[in-house]
Amino acid sequence: MLKKQFAHLYSVLGQIAIGQRTNCKPYSVGQAKTLVCQSTMLLFVSCVLNQSLYAALPGTPIVAAPLPQIGSKDVTTVDLPIVRPKTKSCTVELFAEREFEGEKKHAITYNPPKGCAGPWAKVVLEADLNVSTGQQYDRTGRIILGGVNIFTGTTAEPTPTHTPHWHIERDLTDYSALLQNPVQGEAELINQVTETLNGRIRWSARLVFYSVDKNNPAPNPADLVFSLSKAPVLLNPASPSLKETVHLPRNMTRLMLDILAMPQQRDEFWYMCMPRRDNIADVTVEDRTCGFPFRQTEVYIDGMLAGIAPVFPWIYTGGLYPALWKQIPGIETLDLSPYRVDLTPFAGHLNDGKPHRIELASIGARGSMVTTGTLLVWRDAARKVVPGKLTQQSINPLEVNIERPVPLDSKGLGEAVTKANQTLKLTGYVDTSRGRITTQINQTMSFSNTFTQAPKGIKIDQTVMSTSQFLEKSPTGSRRHEITEQFPLFVQRGESGEGEARQYDYDVKQGLIRDENMSGQQKLNRQTRFSVSANTVIVPDEKGVFNREHSSTTQAHLQIHDNTAGCYDRMITSQNATITAVTENCKITMQNNSK
Repeated sequence: MLKKQFAHLYSVLGQIAIGQRTNCKPYSVGQAKTLVCQSTMLLFVSCVLNQSLYAALPGTPIVAAPLPQIGSKDVTTVDLPIVRPKTKSCTVELFAEREFEGEKKHAITYNPPKGCAGPWAKVVLEADLNVSTGQQYDRTGRIILGGVNIFTGTTAEPTPTHTPHWHIERDLTDYSALLQNPVQGEAELINQVTETLNGRIRWSARLVFYSVDKNNPAPNPADLVFSLSKAPVLLNPASPSLKETVHLPRNMTRLMLDILAMPQQRDEFWYMCMPRRDNIADVTVEDRTCGFPFRQTEVYIDGMLAGIAPVFPWIYTGGLYPALWKQIPGIETLDLSPYRVDLTPFAGHLNDGKPHRIELASIGARGSMVTTGTLLVWRDAARKVVPGKLTQQSINPLEVNIERPVPLDSKGLGEAVTKANQTLKLTGYVDTSRGRITTQINQTMSFSNTFTQAPKGIKIDQTVMSTSQFLEKSPTGSRRHEITEQFPLFVQRGESGEGEARQYDYDVKQGLIRDENMSGQQKLNRQTRFSVSANTVIVPDEKGVFNREHSSTTQAHLQIHDNTAGCYDRMITSQNATITAVTENCKITMQNNSK
């Protein structure tokens, strides 16, 4: 039954199996060159704007992870495992388990699997990490292949008595073109080990390739995958943009850009900023304040706004207070997802054979936004040149306003409400071998952050809302794909009691709300509700230093409802870094994919 559902899903999306790749030619981005092989069929694919595990297309079957054990102290999440076909698989080891210490990167030599020639039905990156007992900060791990960022995540923090270990899975099927040929790469995880920071981090990673068969055809990966920069770029007030000149093929039919903007240094807690300026124009490069609590990446093509990507309010495992995340991390903390922007309306504009400038501009950065951009290109194998044009660009430019219901006093106390809004509408066409394909992209963003600074505490109430619509008209009909996402965040830190009874407390709620609808031959929809809530009470030790938690509770809850795949509802509760409850309130519509 599952195989039939996959086949039907491909039909709904207008996807067909990829044929053999021929006519390989080099293309360049700046000084970097890559070999791209053109597929023998013309394919179209719906856009997926956020590449997290929670962003599977409507109709994708739901497979539950094993239930965690009550009493376990292992790192635990409610993440869904990646759905894999029951076909022949081959594993390529990127690197065996090894310790990462200091700043030295580990070189990777990748070769395609010998026993599973492409095209592939699925490609999955797997990684396993652990940190020895002791004390260590959260660290950032990153894997680069052929200049392309295929994984970025942060680590769990250990305790003096427990070694955290965890498993990562990432679907890389869209990046199959990158993996068709041998490439060099590297793994980076900077970990400084001292007498105090004595936690040692070990890491292994591999790629698993699944062959196609008649019931598991290859989906529609891009024909060309490349990075806009050789390495992640640190964007800051003095250098807020990543700019690159690209030389692209002239027969593009669709192109996407995966953007990952990881907040670091002063930007790690960008949402906890009490703006000192009433006008954002006064926040200059020389300004030493935190600026304002809003972050976003804007995409420009030849100086024209082409897309917007919100920054998710990630909280790393050392964020706010480590006891909050000792067992259950925040949303996407261990595996940060890029945000996918559809640039297809610009395909005709970019098919003119001229060099073009692509720019990623960081809005609001005050410390460092570690940014990568990966371009994915689909081509028409039946035409060397696909003419087209950008026919409409309608913009309501970004507006960021700051209101003060409670004016800021000399002690920094008060309340500020920061709001932002922006809309973008793009339309373009390409005249393919199948006829004219017209694509319209509508993006809407709204943002609100209320920051309250009181004498004995702070409170942040924030939400980001983003809506993206994809509309396509072709000789075979019309398709529509709409995604609405919200990223609510609530943080409250308080102080109570006097003398020996004095204590601090944190209350944190983080959310990801996603509604996705697709229409074509069949209407598909999927709703996702993901939340992590954590609270802890901090009391002084025998020396009066506030570095000991009295109690901590963290809860993760994931709900998914799909009109064809069924539903999923799992909640996990941890108290003092021990699993105390696991509940499931919805039966998954299970199917057997062995038939």
